[in-house]
Amino acid sequence: MEARGFDYDAQICVDVVDNGALSSCTAGEGHTWGKTSAECVERSSAYLRSDVTVVAPFLAAAILADPALYREPRRYVRRLAEAETALDALWRR
Repeated sequence: MEARGFDYDAQICVDVVDNGALSSCTAGEGHTWGKTSAECVERSSAYLRSDVTVVAPFLAAAILADPALYREPRRYVRRLAEAETALDALWRR
């Protein structure tokens, strides 16, 4: 599987960045650890100062309302035997 940083970063937190509560949690810092892509830091990172229990219902409704965001399920559980065989082969080398 491809393992690269996320292309979107939405942070919902009651703390502010200025007081140090979010040090190392910003999108820019996440990019240095490979958690977010460079494009995410430049174009698609958002920080919302709010309580997540207030924002979550609106965020979920917005995401579920967009049919373009639906994708076919990958069904990784069905490929578990294949993954175990590959790992076993690597282990035995």
